[in-house]
Amino acid sequence: MRTLIALSRRKICFVVEPLKTKTIIANSRKFSNATFEEITHLVRELLSLAETCCAQGADPSCYDAGSSALSAKSCSGGSPFPAHAGTAGCCAQEGLEQKLCLAALRHPPQQLPRYLQPSDEELCQAFEKDPKDFADRFLHDYASSYGQAPLPVLLASTRTFLSMVSTCCISPVPTVCFLKEVRPFGPPGSSPSLLPGRPGGRRADGPRRGGWERLALPSEHTSIFFLWQKLERKTLSLLTLMSNRVCSRFTAYGKDKVTFSYLASLAQKMPGASFEDLFPLAEDAAEVFSQCCDAVAEDCMQKKLSEHTARACGALSARDERFADCCEGKNLMQNYFCILALPRAPAPKLPEAQKPTNEQLCGEEGARHTVRYLFELARRHTSVPDAFLGKLYDASEKVRGECCSAKDASACLDGKRRQMGEELPPFLEKANQLCGQYTELTFLDFKKRLRESLVQTMPGASPELLGQLVEQRADFASTCCPPNSPPLYCAAKVSSELGEACEGGSCLLG
Repeated sequence: MRTLIALSRRKICFVVEPLKTKTIIANSRKFSNATFEEITHLVRELLSLAETCCAQGADPSCYDAGSSALSAKSCSGGSPFPAHAGTAGCCAQEGLEQKLCLAALRHPPQQLPRYLQPSDEELCQAFEKDPKDFADRFLHDYASSYGQAPLPVLLASTRTFLSMVSTCCISPVPTVCFLKEVRPFGPPGSSPSLLPGRPGGRRADGPRRGGWERLALPSEHTSIFFLWQKLERKTLSLLTLMSNRVCSRFTAYGKDKVTFSYLASLAQKMPGASFEDLFPLAEDAAEVFSQCCDAVAEDCMQKKLSEHTARACGALSARDERFADCCEGKNLMQNYFCILALPRAPAPKLPEAQKPTNEQLCGEEGARHTVRYLFELARRHTSVPDAFLGKLYDASEKVRGECCSAKDASACLDGKRRQMGEELPPFLEKANQLCGQYTELTFLDFKKRLRESLVQTMPGASPELLGQLVEQRADFASTCCPPNSPPLYCAAKVSSELGEACEGGSCLLG
């Protein structure tokens, strides 16, 4: 079945950004699994509607009539518009209800961005062949892959990239021009630390170091204007990657869980800091995401994150040398990227974390006591990544919800506490071992270690089965062990890849 977007007349007639660019990006974000041809059909129809109905002297009923015709075309057999499973239900309705239903349809966002930037030579070949087609295809590919980034961020990032290509591809020496410019993802084939880790991007000769490399100092012949332009483009490209990541997590988790996720990330980078030091910063970051992920203001994410970074640097620089290094720069966004890319610190030797009492769990501050305990676990197991800690958060909230409303809350909590006591240690051990080895070893050595472990646990397995399991677990680790892992994808993979931490029966963490 097929669908369309019903844009209001006001939206399509009063946009500042060139309408075609904005329409391609908006619909590619919304229908992330649609083909370029499907998006092209939809955009062409919407632009035709805009040209006809936004013209001076157009009939006031023009838009209503045109959008009704588009709805009818969307519901017809063989419609060229993006497919959606919910279209049939919408088409069973009539009039305005049908239009609103169709407008509300959207594809789930891509969990693993698919966009791969071609080489400089391939870019210029496609650009010279058909500049308009090149631009449209890039906008579709980029926006569908990074559709969780705020629309203003995507618009700014794609605008600067297309400007770079149009400048360099007509340059006498394109290669030199591209070397001076900044691509959305760095050099072709690179794997920036803000991207989800993949096997192909992992160094074979050493572990991933993480951390943000500051821009190299310019030569004496580099102009101040050029340096500013380069810094602006690099900031925009990284802002797109980062905001896609954090807004994906915010959409998947909600504000409370994303607060814990951010808190755990800080705790693993700086395990010596207290809950009181870090929790306000996690709340502050979650508030930024809640305000800016769906914002239309062009500078919302950049402005709010800069303010957050200033507060984080003020609170933490004196406590940690690595944070202090990140906070030295005058560009707050670059400082934030540096903090975000810091690798996890080694786990300190700390006494066993104190568990909250039943009274605390079911009291007014029950959620905070739960988060405090999970924070203590995170800083004691710094190799355990977000997807695994998220399992603990979900299980804890489920237990509180079930037991605190039970007739005998204490008996319910005591039973769950015993069950969690059995499941938690092996769960943490497996996660810590898998992701700890992934972080510490080269990728080839990591796969060798996986095979050795599987041979011990499955001595009768065939070489073919062992090879298949090694590849599956290596792919899982490279995707879900890094701190920037896709949340929904990895949450679904945790139980299947690690296996249940309990033997039979009902598992809190299964």
